[in-house]
Amino acid sequence: MTLMGGTFPGKHFSCVVFVIFTHAVDACRMKSCRVCHFHSCIGVLSLLFQSNVTILFQFAPPALQLGDICSCSVLYLLSYLFYQNQLGVFPAFDEESGGMLKSGAPERHAKQQVRKRILALRSAMTQKEYQERNRALSANLARLECVTNASHVMAYLPMASRKEADITEVIARLYKTGVTVSVPVVRDKHLEPCLYRPGDQLSRGSFGEPEPSVFTPVSSLPDAVIVPVVAADRNGGRIGYGAGYYDRFFSSVKAGFQSLPLAIGIAFELQLVDGIATDHWDHRLDIVVTEKEIITM
Repeated sequence: MTLMGGTFPGKHFSCVVFVIFTHAVDACRMKSCRVCHFHSCIGVLSLLFQSNVTILFQFAPPALQLGDICSCSVLYLLSYLFYQNQLGVFPAFDEESGGMLKSGAPERHAKQQVRKRILALRSAMTQKEYQERNRALSANLARLECVTNASHVMAYLPMASRKEADITEVIARLYKTGVTVSVPVVRDKHLEPCLYRPGDQLSRGSFGEPEPSVFTPVSSLPDAVIVPVVAADRNGGRIGYGAGYYDRFFSSVKAGFQSLPLAIGIAFELQLVDGIATDHWDHRLDIVVTEKEIITM
C-alpha cells in the first residue's frame, strides 16, 4: 500500500491523501481490472460527495500505465472542480483561522454575505452620524474598569476610511494614566503587540491600518485586547475582515498556557446581528461595546 499526499492549487485549498492499494501484477494487464479501477474512482467521488471526508482511496495496479495515470488525473481534476464550485465535497480552507470549515463553503459564504452587508451599512453613515456614534461609544468604553484598571491594553488604531469606531481618545487617556498601550502589528503572519505612545510616527500596515513606523515589542501580555469587529452578536460571536489574525493571536496565547486577555469587541449598534455561526477555532468576545450599551457575556 502506498500513501501519497497532494494539495489543490488556488487561493483556498484542501489537502487530499491518495491511498493506493496494489493489485496483483498479472491483474494490471486485465481490461476488467481497469474497468474496476474506473468504477472505484467514481464510487469514491460519490462517497466523498455525501460524507465530506478528505481521504481518497485509490485502487491501482503497481505498474501505473497511461490509462491508470489518466484516471488518477481525472479523479484529481474532478475533485478540484467540485471544490471550486463550492459543492462541499471537501471542507473548505478558511483564511480566518487557518483551519477547515466543518461543513464546507456555506458557512464561509454566509460570513462573507454578512460582512459585505454590514460594511455597506457602516460606510453609509454620514460624517456627523459617525462622529456622534464615536463619542457615545468612547464614553462607554472609558467606563470599563477592566480597561481603565489594566496594566497593559492592546488596542487598534482605527482606519477612518473604513469608518471603524475611533477610540483614539480613550487610548490617549489610558496612556496618560500610566497604562501600557500597545497596538497590533502583523509580523510573519501573526499579530504582535507593539508599544504605542500617542504622537508616535505612523505608517501603513499591510492592510492599510495605521501602525508605529518603528516596531517596539512589549514583553508582557495585555490584560485586555480591544478588537475591531465587522459584526458581532450578543453571545460573543464575531466576524472580522477575514484574515484570522486575532483568532490566531488568542490561540497562541492559549497554547502557551498563559492567562487569556479579555477580548473586548468594538462595534456600532448597526453592526450587531443575530447569532453568528462559529467554529472551534473562533475566539469569542468577552464584552461588546457599542454606542448604546455594554454587552457582557
